[in-house]
Amino acid sequence: MKVLRLAPLGAVLLAVVLPIGCGYRLGGLLPPRIKTVKVDIMENLDRRARGFERELHEALVNQFVLQGYRVVAEDADALVRGEIKDSWKTPLSETTINLSRESEVEFILEVFVRDQRTGEYYLPSLTIRSARSFVDVRGETLTTVRPKLAQDLARKVIQRLEEQPPRPAAAAGPVPK
Repeated sequence: MKVLRLAPLGAVLLAVVLPIGCGYRLGGLLPPRIKTVKVDIMENLDRRARGFERELHEALVNQFVLQGYRVVAEDADALVRGEIKDSWKTPLSETTINLSRESEVEFILEVFVRDQRTGEYYLPSLTIRSARSFVDVRGETLTTVRPKLAQDLARKVIQRLEEQPPRPAAAAGPVPK
């Protein structure tokens, strides 16, 4: 009798744990046939953010892996590419001698996801903004906040792909090379 009572509980646990452990996605970001993704390094159009494209690339790769996709360098089912459009640093408060006490940095990027088999783009484009503040007088700098900002932007890309169902964007207007 005890075995019979545990069997349904075991089946429920197996049904919940097994898909999570296998990288199975409920719903998915992209169509089910998309198993592999190539994440290009974003084109950086902002000379003030030199090097940020590499931090962002690493964060995007990690986010797609967390979603269960296999990230590859060649022959992917889908291609993720985009541009870092702009960034700026804004002082939020100053000391009595006009030095920055607290600042905020914001980045804007545009992301495109293309089906490599058909050449069609999913969604016309995703414009993503993210900002982080930091306290200059505590020794925080733009350099120390950039990795966190890259992670924020990568999570927002995934979140936006989850919010908008994938569909080919045939009349999407200009898209990057």
